[in-house]
Amino acid sequence: MSRQGKTWTFLRPSDPARVIRFDPTGEDFGAMYLAQGWLRDHGYRYGSTDWSNYVAAMKGEQYTLPQKLYNFNREDYMQVTAVMYSCNYREGWVEVWVVEPMWVLHLFLEYRWYDMILSGEKTEEYRRFCKRWNKAFTGISTDGAPLFSFRNGYQQPNVNGYTHVCLHRGYTSTTVTYRINAVTIGQGRTDWGAPDGEDVYIIKLGERY
Repeated sequence: MSRQGKTWTFLRPSDPARVIRFDPTGEDFGAMYLAQGWLRDHGYRYGSTDWSNYVAAMKGEQYTLPQKLYNFNREDYMQVTAVMYSCNYREGWVEVWVVEPMWVLHLFLEYRWYDMILSGEKTEEYRRFCKRWNKAFTGISTDGAPLFSFRNGYQQPNVNGYTHVCLHRGYTSTTVTYRINAVTIGQGRTDWGAPDGEDVYIIKLGERY
């Protein structure tokens, strides 16, 4: 599930040990039943299928999350520890992904900045102080610099708790996702797109997911 700016979503793990695949058995929903059996045998409980390709699962004796993904909020999403995925539950293969909860920030970049990040040359991205980004990072919408104080309930500029950032190459379908190592405030590098002499949000990029 996603929306521009922020999203709760699931990405297929790059570690093969965290992806368990079940092939069709020749019977309707055969692979799905095998996947459900694997989840139960490994201590997971799961929700129901809906219009989504994903079915959430969590460790424990009971499944306490909403049955349908479209009813999830961020707190629900962050409790998901496995996902069942298929494009065709009736006749196709089904995979179980042992996942890491992700709270993803979506950023749309000019081609040159995207390509520099992808090559490893550029390791951080910047956003100016404005109502949109102040609210995105701090939850408080201000025209100027964000208001940081104990009174406002936060001490660092990522109060929304973003864990990953999905970078879009312009408005194309080309994307790449990175872990967020930190969000800080300061002056960035002008040769990496930061405004000269101006404090900005600095999104420090970590491991490529």
